[in-house]
Amino acid sequence: MAQSGNPAPFEGPVGLLLTVLLPRPHKIGRSHVLYGRQGRVHTGAGGSLPDLSNVCKSIEDGLNGVLFQDDSQVCHLEAHKCYAGEDEEAGVLVDAWTFQGQ
Repeated sequence: MAQSGNPAPFEGPVGLLLTVLLPRPHKIGRSHVLYGRQGRVHTGAGGSLPDLSNVCKSIEDGLNGVLFQDDSQVCHLEAHKCYAGEDEEAGVLVDAWTFQGQ
């Protein structure tokens, strides 16, 4: 969800979808599989750095007071780690919503 300006932080439960785009290596081995239509490549069956759970926690901490009051509000989290597509820059895509689901 794209918002312009500086909207007020979410109040109540929040859902997050984090897509961590790593710099694309010059050569991608056979252990990597295609990920989505954007030309992104999954980082393989684990073992690639950085550790996704640590990255998620760092992102949540950085969003305190910006996207939500406190990261304890996050009650639904989906995260993906992949190499950026050929025409994408490394970074993090964040989708957030008021969580009302089960």
